[in-house]
Amino acid sequence: MTNYKLIADGDPGGNIDTAFASMKAETVTTSPEVRLTYLAVARSVGAGAASKLNARVLATQSPWVDHALNNEGVDINNPQIPALLNSMVNATFTQANADAVKAIGNVTQSKYPRLRQGHLEDARRLRAEGKI
Repeated sequence: MTNYKLIADGDPGGNIDTAFASMKAETVTTSPEVRLTYLAVARSVGAGAASKLNARVLATQSPWVDHALNNEGVDINNPQIPALLNSMVNATFTQANADAVKAIGNVTQSKYPRLRQGHLEDARRLRAEGKI
């Protein structure tokens, strides 16, 4: 079902074509549960970086952290994990690689994924009629 209130609230106004193009380009970043593993690090920034992280974890962290990163992973969006992750990643990687590893848990998607120009026109009409 189309959420015309959401569309109307996001409508920048003005020319319909310009407003539609602007809304289609809008994105939102979400952070669903993502399990960070050594394999995910290797996919993101390379096997050498994953090996460096493994060595750092073995030298500085509890055995459960290494076990988790080898197996089921660590939920990087768990509120208790960022400090641990930041300390390991920032101390192990270049800034670019650290940013890439931290971004593994972020998903960027369209704010209005199924928006059509007709939806925007209908939302404007409904707002003008006071129905939304």
